[in-house]
Amino acid sequence: MFPRHLSRLRIRLAAAVTVPLLASALALPLVGTAGPAAAGSCGRASGCNRYELIHAGSTYGWYPAATRNEFITADGARPPRTWSHVGTPFAWSDKFGTLQIEQHSGDLYTDWNRSHRTGRWEVRFRSKTGNQRTPSGAPYQVKIELVPTGTRATRCAPESVLMAGYDPATAGRTARVGVTRPGFRASAPATPVGPLFDVVKWNGTQDEHVGAWRVWAVEVGRDHISWFLDGRVIRRESRPAALIGKPLHLRLSLLATSPQMAPAMTQLDWARYWTLKRTTKARKKVRALRHAPGLTATTASPAPGC
Repeated sequence: MFPRHLSRLRIRLAAAVTVPLLASALALPLVGTAGPAAAGSCGRASGCNRYELIHAGSTYGWYPAATRNEFITADGARPPRTWSHVGTPFAWSDKFGTLQIEQHSGDLYTDWNRSHRTGRWEVRFRSKTGNQRTPSGAPYQVKIELVPTGTRATRCAPESVLMAGYDPATAGRTARVGVTRPGFRASAPATPVGPLFDVVKWNGTQDEHVGAWRVWAVEVGRDHISWFLDGRVIRRESRPAALIGKPLHLRLSLLATSPQMAPAMTQLDWARYWTLKRTTKARKKVRALRHAPGLTATTASPAPGC
């Protein structure tokens, strides 16, 4: 038995050691960070808001990311050289830590020129358009998809995995996800908890119930494709006819529907790619991944404008 004063000393010493260790543990980067400067999975040294931590990569244990673009590069190359566009943008640049695109006329296609046959792609994205109550022109249709390497920049790729597609004029709060292949076309609705897009101006808050930031992801396996919205699996397709089996890369398209278009602006906060090496072991999540509903609309076009 220790004397009482020595016992109190031992408790104080243990606390003095434990508290700094706990503080250090809490200060460690969360999964998926790209180095000591990143304080959370959003990759920002200043930390992440609660919505930025809700995405499929963290939910299903995909980390570490094989490739990630936060659009703030150490060598000053902005945006990264792996990104390119087809069309004439009004503005296309790394701005405010995002890949920001503004388009006033004609179609515009932005490509992430890194291709993989399988894996997981995820983006944090938002868009806005002109006020639909004023006759300022038609809104731009938006598509985020995976297309085979070498696919020409056209409104409707012959083969495509649609991560998200919507037309602000008709979408309301629902986008579509799907697959297009020769002889096969299937899609399904995807409705976020919060708004699908902003109108007129960016919403100042980044809360998931108010701001129009959405996180879209696709997992392309050897025998299935799965879609994710804001950190949760929403669809799974395993029919052989839906599997493209070719190297794919990410494409963001802004599609004009008339000569007089309302200005459109998009921000890509980040884009990430993971291999299939890691995934969650949690039973409920594994069950959700395996039993997500399939694509249902086999006759409707899976992308606006196609």
